[in-house]
Amino acid sequence: SHGFLLGYLDSIGESFPEDMDVIAVCPKGMGPSVRRLYEQGKEVNGAGINASFGVHQDVSGKATELALGWGVALGSPFMFETTLRSEYKSDIYGERGILLGAVHGIVESLFRRYTRQGMTPEQAFTESCESITGNIVKIISTQGIKAVYDGLNDEDKAVFQQAYSASYKPAKEILQEIYDEVASGNEIR
Repeated sequence: SHGFLLGYLDSIGESFPEDMDVIAVCPKGMGPSVRRLYEQGKEVNGAGINASFGVHQDVSGKATELALGWGVALGSPFMFETTLRSEYKSDIYGERGILLGAVHGIVESLFRRYTRQGMTPEQAFTESCESITGNIVKIISTQGIKAVYDGLNDEDKAVFQQAYSASYKPAKEILQEIYDEVASGNEIR
């Protein structure tokens, strides 16, 4: 939950018990990728998945060391400090803006485009979903978005640049709106 309990407690005017350490260690990936990269780390020095950590309460005086120990146990090659409040807001924002919003928007807009171009709804659905689960996603997840760009011919690179330029500002505005809504705490109340 990446610290979501803190947001809930804030929304009902409660807090964590004062006699305990409160920490979070938050890998920056889903369970299967955390495990896969942990296993890979047995053979590849530095493999693993990065994580953030936050110390909300340090009653024992050792909460930071405990959080860092958890990160090492997860196989995180790099950890960065945050706060529980920032972490849960960031996590919800990513879910709303990327996992739910962007994925849905991409599939729906492609579906509409494909049906306008004459595909049957069944074909359009399959093609749209493949855009989220197909080869491009594998390349991005293993090599990064630049590898997609580098693999294009000159004509396709020009199309990529034009599409990126056209979509950047509207996407930024929508994502800022999503972040502001998450930061307000409205959805927790």
